[in-house]
Amino acid sequence: MQELGLDMSPDGFVSLSDLLSKKGFGGISVDTVRHVVATNDKQRFALKEGEGGAGLLIRANQGHSVKTVDAEQLLTPVTSAGDVPVCVHGTYKRAWPDILASGALLPMSRTHVHFAASIPPAIQARRQRTEPAAAGGERASTASAAAADDDSSAQPQLGSDEGGAEADANSTGGEQFGECAPGERAQEQSSLSAGAAVVSGLRANCQLLVHADVAKAMARGVAFYTSANGVILAPSLPLACVALVEDLTQGGAAIFRDGAPI
Repeated sequence: MQELGLDMSPDGFVSLSDLLSKKGFGGISVDTVRHVVATNDKQRFALKEGEGGAGLLIRANQGHSVKTVDAEQLLTPVTSAGDVPVCVHGTYKRAWPDILASGALLPMSRTHVHFAASIPPAIQARRQRTEPAAAGGERASTASAAAADDDSSAQPQLGSDEGGAEADANSTGGEQFGECAPGERAQEQSSLSAGAAVVSGLRANCQLLVHADVAKAMARGVAFYTSANGVILAPSLPLACVALVEDLTQGGAAIFRDGAPI
């Protein structure tokens, strides 16, 4: 939002009227914005009335690249690994060699790496094995993951797939080497139009599932947060704190376990 000349509060809100006055937002009404916020499948945005007659304010619930946003005001700290029994990041096979070389999942242009708190049935159907070790080191059944909240990851263009105040993990300049290629984008849109459940923090067409060992990571000082729409976030995740990586192109075959390749 800085490039638009907008003042952003530490918790990520900007004036909606100021935003709609900027180039590229002509013809977008407040009612349209309200509809987008209410119906967005991943609940990326939030609206609230400003204090002292400031009018409507809008923010992205997570995915900020602006360093002035205070995570402690925008997000809720995770205080126990047991609060996030499933913590999984989706990426692509072409990104994996670079992730291995870096030794961690990194946020790149964002402030945090995004994780999902559940795995939707459409992705579970691509797995031919038992649910892997959960984030806290325990094992969770596929059924329990399916029962988890499936609707718990945008620079301006309201209502676009990657617009607003966040940049999605797979958009240009997004999370580490996770940019979504044109073919992958088409596959995702096909999955969504086929009725695949949408889970914030996890793309429907991802090829690898990276399961975080939250307990181990927290013991090493990694801070985890949850956003208003249920995404789990961390500033980074060392590969030593990865419990398991599943290759969905191979039916969920394990390619990495307990911090090391298999």
